[in-house]
Amino acid sequence: MRILGIDTSTSVGSAAVVEDDRILGEFYIESNMTHSVKFMPMMAGLLKTLEMKIEDVDAVAVTIGPGSFTGLRIGLAHAKAICHALDKPIVGINTLDALAYNMFNMRRTVCPMLDARNEQVYTAIYEDGKRVSEYMGISIHDLIHELRGRDVMISGDGARRYAEVFRDNLPGVILAPAYLMMPRASSIAMLGIEKLKAGEEDNLYKIAPFYMRKPQAERLRELRK
Repeated sequence: MRILGIDTSTSVGSAAVVEDDRILGEFYIESNMTHSVKFMPMMAGLLKTLEMKIEDVDAVAVTIGPGSFTGLRIGLAHAKAICHALDKPIVGINTLDALAYNMFNMRRTVCPMLDARNEQVYTAIYEDGKRVSEYMGISIHDLIHELRGRDVMISGDGARRYAEVFRDNLPGVILAPAYLMMPRASSIAMLGIEKLKAGEEDNLYKIAPFYMRKPQAERLRELRK
């Protein structure tokens, strides 16, 4: 099975093609350009390098959140357009699960986190490759209290932003290395293969972003009512 992985959930954009348990290729870009500008050229460049056409892909896996509201919509729109045009299966992958998958063989608690601003993060806790908590929106101070006493590796843009706070208040905490710090499209594709093998294909017309909280524009509209 050959699957295209797509991630635009953070400031990083990545695309990968995975065939069974082999990563055929992966492009990964972190820049100030918006995903609407950089993603399509990146994906086209990946396919060109692999001497592939998009029709050669069997399915698409894409992060659905949490993450940047705009970024999630862009990635999901691209994935849905490909799957609709080519009649291919689509699989949505939680961004936190994808981050945790980067570190699935670590012999310590894994805690990926995405910055939700105002000293808040979106996170979940993983042990031995399995999620052992709910997906949470939580303050970094409450999260530190939750993690105290564990050997922890943290990752994601939340870990990067609040690294010093965690180092100062959580003895023994380790930051993931740079190549594991952010979501990787290859991990998303691998998780997509697992879901498809388990018969967990998503409905193309019902798949939607997993925001964990409403977009700011929607919250402001509700406040005006």
